[in-house]
Order: sequence, then C-alpha cells, then structure tokens
Amino acid sequence: MAHRVRGRRCAFTLVELLVVIAIIGTLMGLLLPAVQNARESGRSNACRSNLANIQKAMTTYEVANKEYPGYINPIGIMGDGRASWGAMMLPYIEQTQLWDELVAGRQAAAPIDVYICPSNPPRTEGGPAMSYLANTGSIQDEKIKDENDDCSIVENPGNGLFFDRTRSIGPPDVRDLEPDCQKPQRDPIIRMTAASVQAQGDGSTHTLMFSEGINALAWTGLAQSDKAWHYGFCWEDPLTIKNATTNGVSSPELVADASYRVINGVKEILPEYQGDKAPNTGVASSFHPGGVNVAFVGGAVLFLSDRISPIVYAQLMTSNRKLSDLAYGGKHDRDMPTPGPDDY
Repeated sequence: MAHRVRGRRCAFTLVELLVVIAIIGTLMGLLLPAVQNARESGRSNACRSNLANIQKAMTTYEVANKEYPGYINPIGIMGDGRASWGAMMLPYIEQTQLWDELVAGRQAAAPIDVYICPSNPPRTEGGPAMSYLANTGSIQDEKIKDENDDCSIVENPGNGLFFDRTRSIGPPDVRDLEPDCQKPQRDPIIRMTAASVQAQGDGSTHTLMFSEGINALAWTGLAQSDKAWHYGFCWEDPLTIKNATTNGVSSPELVADASYRVINGVKEILPEYQGDKAPNTGVASSFHPGGVNVAFVGGAVLFLSDRISPIVYAQLMTSNRKLSDLAYGGKHDRDMPTPGPDDY
C-alpha cells in the first residue's frame, strides 16, 4: 500500500500538466519574435552587404570609364540597344559572359546574387531580378512644352546622380512624342563623375547612390522602359508629398497617384518586369520594418528611417545644391542647412 501511495505522488496531475503546457507556450511566444527578428536582421545585413558591393563596383566602373553610366544607356555596335545601369555593371561584378551576350543581342536573363535582397526574393525563377534602384533625382525632370510647341526633355544635373544616356543617340522616335507636341527635341547627355560630385557638388558623403526598391525592374533593361522611375528612386516636391500624406491617400490609390512620393510609402507589388510602372513606384522602399538600406557615393551604407523628413530625403538625393531646383517653403536648396547624420 505504501508503495502505491508513493507512486501516485510521483505522477503529474491534469492541472500540473496544463500549467507546464502553458509555460512552454509562453516561452515559445517569447522566443518566436526573437527568432523572426534575428532572421530579418540577417536579411537586412545581407542587403547592406549587397549594396556595399554594388557601390564598390560602381566606383570601379567610374574610375575605369571616367564617368558614371546612365540609368539607361545605348549599347551595341550601332547604339540601337538599351541597357540599364545594372547591365552596364556586369563586367565589374564578375559577369562578363552575361555582358558579352547582352551586347551581342542575345538573351541574357540570369539571376545575379548581388542584385537580389533576401527580403525581396525573385517572383520568377531564373529571371533577371533586381532589388535595388539608382539615384535618378527629381520626378519633375520630364517632358515640357515650350513656346514653339516643341517637346523638350529636360534633366537637371544637380537633381540626382544617374541620367538618361540615350536621349541624344540616334534619330527621335516615339518614346519622345507627346500628343500635343509638334516635334521632339533632346537635351545634351549629362555626364556625371565622382570628381564633380566631390569638388563641385554636395560631396560624396551627402549624396545617395543606391537604395532598395521592391518594384525595381529587371537589370537587363526592357524595351520602351526608359523613365527615371523604372530603374531609379526619385524625389518629388516636398510640399506635394506633404499635401498627399495629409489628405489621407489610401493604399490602393498609391500605384495610380504619382503625387504620393514618400520613402517606404509604396508596398504594393506590381507584376514583375512591368514596363509601364507608375511614377510613384520609383521610391526607396523595402520589406524591412521602419525604413530602407541605402548606399552613399562615398561608400557609407546606412539604414534610412522612413520617418526622415521629405526635404532632408530630397537634399540627400541632390548631387549639386547650387544647380538643383529643389525648394521648400520659399527657400532654395543652397540656402538650406546641409543635412547631418542626426537628420536621418
């Protein structure tokens, strides 16, 4: 009898079992967020590593060619092909074979590890996916109509770092025509160098080069895809952004509303490699909570908070505050204080 009593005392009661299960559940609930945060931290670190490698490769490109490429560039013997900045970088990221195929006009659509952020994986296996965008300046650098009813494509060299390098190449075509234009015109090609940014512009530590972008187009460069927001992230008049954000723009409207431009503001996923992206998708964006990873011309790679002031964000994108047409509250960029690390 004594032996049986001692046996009963060693067994779990139902209440004790439920308490143990509750404790285990609580510990798991505390542990899972930590694991998820650790995984996200690892993905974000991988993205920053990619940005650092891309920035170094672009620096090597600039040293070898004495200038940066455009966000879209002519390629081929006759200059009748087009390639994005990502394609122009292929020889500098150990992808010479893909570059040779692209120049020869053959299909070059392989995934490249350094172009893919783990937080933004490819949606099509084997495609030329891209997770990053180049600094293409102001969204206002577009077609305007002059007094002679001619359409002129205007880009301001002080507004960004990468520009359209195809505009003065070959005869005008339908890409330059607007319904109310008599004939197209093209402005001279803007050639940007590291020396001009450092000596004449805002300096390498105050000028953004690359950012994450969840709707970046393929690195190859697509036919009829030559807008600044196709391969780059852009800034808009900060007052326009302020008005849009305070007017309660709802999420489904973001893709159609070009006036809404704020860092990390567009989370909608568009069809991959879509050539007619809405302008506001060309914005620094990521799936990281709280902001995006960015790379500066000088090589610094930082996490930029999505709480950054729109005017500071725009100032970091301008490459020459003396030439930039950025203005806010009646003050020109050159009259504003230079943003410091505490501002972003």
